[in-house]
Amino acid sequence: MQKAKASYSWHRQGNVVAVVDMFNDERPTMSVTNDAEAVTAEVIRDADVRPDDLIIYRDTDGRWDQLAHDGHQFTGFKSIGETDVNVAIAKVRKGQPS
Repeated sequence: MQKAKASYSWHRQGNVVAVVDMFNDERPTMSVTNDAEAVTAEVIRDADVRPDDLIIYRDTDGRWDQLAHDGHQFTGFKSIGETDVNVAIAKVRKGQPS
């Protein structure tokens, strides 16, 4: 597995893992968006993510979107478009099959 080049932090809220992109002008690393495959793989491993868990991330513009995955690897982006993490979590959970 390739190590992520993006700088990020994460925390878990139940079945949602929230990733925060730490990119800024003083710390110009690759963004989570541009390093999505490696970041998702690391988060799956480090946060013990299961296939039914959700991964969201705050991009460099401050918007929350989803890093879709199959429990093993990144499968694509899904738009959430929210700036508040709690609203983003509620919105992504509503879209999850019950």
